[in-house]
Amino acid sequence: DLMAQQPRLSALSVFGHLPEAKELLRSGFSTEERDYYQKLLKQELGESSSMGRLFDAVVGFLGFEGKQSYEGEAAMQLQTRAEQYIDQHKREVQAYRTNGTKWSSIVEGIVEDKIRGVSVSEIAAKFHKSLVHMIDQVAEERDCENLAFSGGVFQNTLLIDLICDQLSKKYKLFFHKSLSPNDECISLGQIACASLELEHQFRSEKLKVQIY
Repeated sequence: DLMAQQPRLSALSVFGHLPEAKELLRSGFSTEERDYYQKLLKQELGESSSMGRLFDAVVGFLGFEGKQSYEGEAAMQLQTRAEQYIDQHKREVQAYRTNGTKWSSIVEGIVEDKIRGVSVSEIAAKFHKSLVHMIDQVAEERDCENLAFSGGVFQNTLLIDLICDQLSKKYKLFFHKSLSPNDECISLGQIACASLELEHQFRSEKLKVQIY
């Protein structure tokens, strides 16, 4: 929960293992905090599949300071900076090298750009475009024809626009219409699973009655 409030923690978790990034992250932590969190990072910690935490990590690394007043605030700032750059440069935006669902190559590219003095807006644009490349690579590896998008990150209209622009001719794309791609869909999925389970139980019990 604390990581969702403070992007600097996600940044430390994702970027902190890179020697080149450690110095850039130093200013965001007191000496006591650095010592404490470095000890935590050496332990076996739970992993997250949340794309939101990756967004937080990138924003935290690029300089977002303080706590988020609501979840997704930092990611929205990143989206805004990316939109500004893409509006100016259109199709000239390049993606970072990607390797399926592994984030390492994107993270390394962001660190290199930060050190070279590339603007936050350009890095943000390249990051968004790289996510679309990752989706394409994973879909190709799994020989997919239909792609369905859900989760809070797909409230990001820029990401959706890039997906539609780059992938719509190659795949059949599905996005939310009746419900938002947020946590309400978890509840809907739970209802659907429970309904199927109840239907299965009902049919089994009915079968038993017929047999007896």
